[in-house]
Amino acid sequence: MLWFEQVPLGLVRCAGGEVFPGASVLATAVVTAPLDQSEMTIIEWAKSRDFPTFQTEKMEETTFRELKIKIGYPYLYCHQGDCEHVVIITDIRLAHQDDCLDRKLYPLLTYKHRVVTRKCAVCHLYISRWITTNDSFAPTDPCLFCDQCFRMLHYDSLGNKQGDFLAYPFVDAGAFN
Repeated sequence: MLWFEQVPLGLVRCAGGEVFPGASVLATAVVTAPLDQSEMTIIEWAKSRDFPTFQTEKMEETTFRELKIKIGYPYLYCHQGDCEHVVIITDIRLAHQDDCLDRKLYPLLTYKHRVVTRKCAVCHLYISRWITTNDSFAPTDPCLFCDQCFRMLHYDSLGNKQGDFLAYPFVDAGAFN
């Protein structure tokens, strides 16, 4: 059974190396080699700026309890070499009797922002895949269409374009929920 502070930082391994520098610990997800170029770059950068020497640990074996974390201090979580996230711990408290006390459920997700999907302006059923402008077939300008309605309204049975309009692929952020 693990409390939050005992949960390893690297529960999910990514294709590239993951780096989570926490005060004096540089926790890395070691997949194949002890240190890859991104970790060496961070260590050399820290040395050149008179930072304390990092202690390097495997991320999958390091817990939050082992990190010296400052409340409100920004930390950088970097994975796959170039994907960076700023992590700020804003609140720490002791468990209360009204909290979930089942240790197996931690870390506990308390909120997830849900982005609403943008539906097709014609059928109102499917997620939008196309956005058009200057479109005489569309009810609005610009207008969103699912793939089926877009092809049905804008192309004939042979695949020839009907009308004068501009169309662009549309990626709905809500599709990633």
